[in-house]
Amino acid sequence: TAFMFIIGGLMLVKIFQNRHPELHASSVVAFFAFSVVIFFTLLGIWFDMRNPVAVRCVLFFIAITVVIIFLVSFYHFHRLTFCAKPMNKNWHKCRFWKFSIAAAMSLLIVILGIALHKSLDFPTVILILFLSNAGYFLVWYIALKLYHKEPWTITPLILPVVFGVLWLMALKYYFSNVSNWQVTPAESRGLNKKCIVFDFYDNHDMWHFLATSAIFATFMFILTIDDGLAHTSREKIHVF
Repeated sequence: TAFMFIIGGLMLVKIFQNRHPELHASSVVAFFAFSVVIFFTLLGIWFDMRNPVAVRCVLFFIAITVVIIFLVSFYHFHRLTFCAKPMNKNWHKCRFWKFSIAAAMSLLIVILGIALHKSLDFPTVILILFLSNAGYFLVWYIALKLYHKEPWTITPLILPVVFGVLWLMALKYYFSNVSNWQVTPAESRGLNKKCIVFDFYDNHDMWHFLATSAIFATFMFILTIDDGLAHTSREKIHVF
């Protein structure tokens, strides 16, 4: 799960870095932020068993505050003033809605994490928060590339099919529960099923294999999405 946190965060950093190489977080800042997220997730797991609603309210309040601060910061290119730079009105409005929807989506995930505390464990909610934001900004990025009619190469056209199939297969195994660490060992064993690969790997193992492969393919898509602009002058590349 920690690996998936980091890859989800790196996808967000890379998506923003593609068009704003001078503004993205440094590796030190990014990995320090990941370590803080993992530390608070550990606290969430530890205290979630004792008073889940109160603990989640406190930790999710911290999480959503940090998310909104980052969104506002990125909206203003890290210059927290509404008059930092003259912008085209329509472009400014587009950015406003993009980040507003992201903030609303993050808040909804947090609320669902509190409401569904009996069925959604704390790390899963944080992971959903990471991956949903990464997916959301990736969709925006693709939409704006299509809007500006930017050229594509063959690799980023094939990879969405690859990671789409992998994600569908991974989610199939994710929702096929074969254990539950939130109940007693005896109750968890009652969910066990026969291993399906080499008589050794079960459904949950397949979720990890397929999900990590899907994340890798998604990240490769982000790394290659702008290969079509390799021979385009920097002055002609749109910033969004």
